[in-house]
Amino acid sequence: VEEVKVHKSVLADMWPEQERDFRGDLSMMGKKFNVTVEWPVSASSASVRGQREDACRQAADELASIANFYFPDKCMKVSFPRQEARSFLLESVDVKSSGLILYELGEGCFVSGPLDQMSTFRELVEERMTLWHKHNQQLILDAKWEVEAIGERLALLKVAVPGAKVEVDVAEYAVRIAGPEDVVEKLKDEIGKLLQDPGAWDAGVQDAA
Repeated sequence: VEEVKVHKSVLADMWPEQERDFRGDLSMMGKKFNVTVEWPVSASSASVRGQREDACRQAADELASIANFYFPDKCMKVSFPRQEARSFLLESVDVKSSGLILYELGEGCFVSGPLDQMSTFRELVEERMTLWHKHNQQLILDAKWEVEAIGERLALLKVAVPGAKVEVDVAEYAVRIAGPEDVVEKLKDEIGKLLQDPGAWDAGVQDAA
C-alpha cells in the first residue's frame, strides 16, 4: 500500500464533468499498474493498493501527474534535475508552517495545498529552478572522443576556469558543469575551443599557466 499524502482541499469544488473524467483517468491508471486507487473527497491521503511495491510506487507517481493536470492551482509535481537539486529548490520553502503537504517521489516530490500558498510555492520553485539551471548545466555531445577529450583534461579545465566543477559521463556522452553563472558560461566557451582543436587548446592553457 502506498499512501500519497495530499491536502484535503485538492478535490473540493469539483464540477460533475471534471470528477467523472478525473475518476475515469484514475481507474485507467489502476488497470495499467494492476492497483486499486482510492482518493475520497476531503481525504488527507490517496491510497494505492497492489501486490507489487514497485507498481504501487509507479502508480503513485502517475497519480501525482494526473492530479497536477486536473488541479494545477492546488498541487504541483516537482521534478528535480538531479537529486542534489532537491535541497536547493526547496530550502526557501517552509512546508509545514505554510500549510502545504509534501509527498516524496522517486525523482521529485508532489506538493499540494490551498490556492494562495500554492501560488507562492510555485513562484519560489520556478525562481529557484531558473537559478539552478544557470549554475548547473549538462552538455550532450555528439561523439565519444569529445567526452573522453574533456575527461582527460579535467585538471587543465579547472586551471583555465578557476571555480568550475566538471563531471563526464562517457556512457551518456554527457558533460555536467557547475559553478557561478559567469564561470559556467566561461567553461562552456573553453569546452567549445577545446573540441575545435584539442592540441592548440592544451598549448594555450599550458602557456597561460
